[in-house]
Amino acid sequence: MKTDPASARPHGAPVRIEGVVSSGRGEAAGFVDLPWVVEQVRERAGFRPFPGTLNILVHDPASLARWQRVRRVPGFLLEPGDPSFCSAACYPVLVAGRVPGVIVRPHVPSYPEGLVEVLAATCLREELGLRDGDRCSLSLHPS
Repeated sequence: MKTDPASARPHGAPVRIEGVVSSGRGEAAGFVDLPWVVEQVRERAGFRPFPGTLNILVHDPASLARWQRVRRVPGFLLEPGDPSFCSAACYPVLVAGRVPGVIVRPHVPSYPEGLVEVLAATCLREELGLRDGDRCSLSLHPS
């Protein structure tokens, strides 16, 4: 997958995924603030991530199938230097048709199938006026 580092927007035919905004467990802020995460997101996606993710639950079978197909493409990898942390695959995305970011998918066997976590340079809830239960679209561009 090729990305434009200045905007973190991928190139290729877009794949649209729909889901519902949901509160997480608050664990992402600590992960996103780790120096190796900040450095690798800045280097590979072109922005410093806001300390937290927007959680989207994908329930729609068609969107879930599209998300599963996207995940077959490697994306770019966040690789920890410390073996106590897991790596994560990242996929450039456009949130609600206007805010660039990346989906981060930890390499954890028990990670929920329909959970999509999005990193961006700003707080996506504030930027887009989103609350739990709101529908949100994600546009991905797998190569």
